[in-house]
Amino acid sequence: MIKNITILGAGESGFGAAMLANQKGHNVFVSDNSNIRKDIKSIFLENSIRFEENKHTFNEIEFSDLIIKSPGIPNNSEIISKIKSIDIPIISEIEFASSYSNSFKICITGTNGKTTTTKLIHHILHKSGIDVGLAGNIGDSFSKTLLSGDKEVYVLEISSFQLDDIKKFKPNISVITNIIEDSANHEYILGRGYSELPITGLWNDERHSIIIDKIYIDDQDQHWVIDYKTSTHEGGRLSDFVTSEIERYSDQLNKYAKIYENFSECKPK
Repeated sequence: MIKNITILGAGESGFGAAMLANQKGHNVFVSDNSNIRKDIKSIFLENSIRFEENKHTFNEIEFSDLIIKSPGIPNNSEIISKIKSIDIPIISEIEFASSYSNSFKICITGTNGKTTTTKLIHHILHKSGIDVGLAGNIGDSFSKTLLSGDKEVYVLEISSFQLDDIKKFKPNISVITNIIEDSANHEYILGRGYSELPITGLWNDERHSIIIDKIYIDDQDQHWVIDYKTSTHEGGRLSDFVTSEIERYSDQLNKYAKIYENFSECKPK
C-alpha cells in the first residue's frame, strides 16, 4: 500500500501532484532544489503538506513508498541516482494523475504543433457537447484539474519530458505531431525510431497510435484538413478516421456522433 509519497519539484506539475496526493489521503513531502514560490508555500502550509526548498534531503526521501518526479529533473541527477539505488518506484505526474481518472484520454505529443492540435481537438469535443477537460503541458497540470473532479474526456498536451517515468499510463488515443531535431537531444527520444514508439509511453495501444503528417486548409471548401499516418504506414484524413471509429463503435460512441459534424464546421479564422 502506498502511504508516503515524495514529490520532487514544486512547479506546476509538482504542486498539482502534491495537492492531489494530499486530497487522496497520502502523507506528502515536497522537495525542491530551488526556491518555492511564496504562494505555493502558503498553500502547502494551509494543507499541512511538509516541504523543503533549495535542497533534496535524502534522509527524508528514502522512507517514501513512491516518488513523483517533476519533468524538469534530469534522470542522471544525483538525487535520482540515490533513489534508484534503493529501488523506490519513480513515476511521472501524468502517470500519478491518470490513476485517479476514469476519463477517455486523448494525448498529443511531438516537437511542434502540440498546442494547436490539442486546442483544436478540445474545441471540437467541447462544441459537440462533451464533458471535456484540457490539461498537461497547456494550462493546469493533469493532477491540478482533477482536484475539482474528473471529466468524461481529457485532451492532454504532453511534452517529451513529461513522458519520462511513464510505466502503465495508456491513453485511449495517442497523437504524435512530429519529431524533429529540437527533441532529438532528449533522452526519451534519442536513438528511438517511430517503429519503437507505439510500444512505449504514450503508445501502449498500437492501434490508436497516430502520427500527424500535415495540417492545412482545403482550397476548395476552406476547412481545416489534418492528414495522419499510423504505425503500419496507413493513413489518410483524420476526419475520415474519426468517422470510421464512430461507425466501428457506433453502439458505444453513438453520443459522440456530432464530433465529425463539428470538425467539418470548424473553419479557419
